[in-house]
Amino acid sequence: MTINGADYRRDYGLSQRDCATVCKSDSCCMAFEYVEGECTLKSRSLNGTIVPKNDAFLGLCLDFDNDERDRFWDHELGGTIASEKPNMERDACSEYCSTVENAVIYSWRTSNQLDMDATIGTCKCISVLHSIKLSFGSFSGFLI
Repeated sequence: MTINGADYRRDYGLSQRDCATVCKSDSCCMAFEYVEGECTLKSRSLNGTIVPKNDAFLGLCLDFDNDERDRFWDHELGGTIASEKPNMERDACSEYCSTVENAVIYSWRTSNQLDMDATIGTCKCISVLHSIKLSFGSFSGFLI
């Protein structure tokens, strides 16, 4: 599987683990596609639906030791919704979703598109990833 577009770099002869390490070490990288030794990095402007691609592995890159990359800023992750809660404080979304059965992803979107610093919005807890949408003022991440 993959998400088409946003390709900005390609390396050959790497292992899947090496490909993930290259993505994590590059601040421009949000995701990577790995197919039989070919590693394609995807930029932070990634926006699209997951589609089938033979033998392809799609990986998303977060760095929990880096405040800038510990979640996907300005992106909504979409998919099968296990729970949705409006009027939620932005910093409470991941904690709330960690209590929802089958949820593996959290995604928060502001209620006020004119105020990117708004702290109230809609929290979605997702069990299966289907898409990544560029959405200013939002953020998403994986539950750990």
